[in-house]
Amino acid sequence: MRPVPTILGVPGTIVFDGVVHPCVGHLRALHPLSGDPPAADLRLVAIADDDGTPLGEIAVFFAAPAPAPGIVEVIAIFARRVAVDMRHTQTEVELNRLAMTDPLTGLANRRAFMGAADREVRRARRFGDVLSSMIVDLDHFKHINDRAGHAAGDQVLHRFAEGMTRTLRSIDIVGRIGGEEFALLLPGTPLAGAMLTADRIRGTARSVALPHAVGLPALTISVGVAELHPGDASSDAMLGRADAAMYRAKRGGRDRSIAADPPDAIARDAIG
Repeated sequence: MRPVPTILGVPGTIVFDGVVHPCVGHLRALHPLSGDPPAADLRLVAIADDDGTPLGEIAVFFAAPAPAPGIVEVIAIFARRVAVDMRHTQTEVELNRLAMTDPLTGLANRRAFMGAADREVRRARRFGDVLSSMIVDLDHFKHINDRAGHAAGDQVLHRFAEGMTRTLRSIDIVGRIGGEEFALLLPGTPLAGAMLTADRIRGTARSVALPHAVGLPALTISVGVAELHPGDASSDAMLGRADAAMYRAKRGGRDRSIAADPPDAIARDAIG
């Protein structure tokens, strides 16, 4: 009887008696019961791209000491097909990533951020958690572009985005939603905590090096902060309050963080 190979398309793994095991050093697999190497043939078939770039291996365990003639060649053909499928998948993943990423800063673009905002609102509602948001706008950015050029302005945006990302937690979400405008989501953070984060980001902005031609002492930002409220129909309501607070910070002299009024206070102002 010809030996039947068990093929698993995951690099560095093998199936033995129906149990998945890692290939130790890509050389052997342990018996699931005794821990001893099985007395049979193990072959590794490389998965490589057309240009020879390694993508992984297929580990093949034969239940007999030697494979049937030609079976390894058949597996090699299978490996080439797997390589094509893997490359197509990687290309699709990369295209999706590019479609959701701001090319200048590497942050989420507006589309990706708004999708994340809707998901975070649903999650906060489901688990009864708090959620805060920010709208951040760089002060005098047109002045930077006019005095130092758009290339210098792009560099300032990139440096600020890098510094801001280092200030945030891994669970926080940040995106570039306009020219010099950024938006943030802070899961599990109440308004008071978000205001502290906003002040840290303002400090980060001041550390960004500006071109000498700009003539400004430091980069400053205006920040509006809002917390999710039970009556918010969607993330748009929360982000809208943060945006309004950011414009209040602009009108108040820039270089400051302002907390948004709660929805009921806004409604009373509109009636009055």
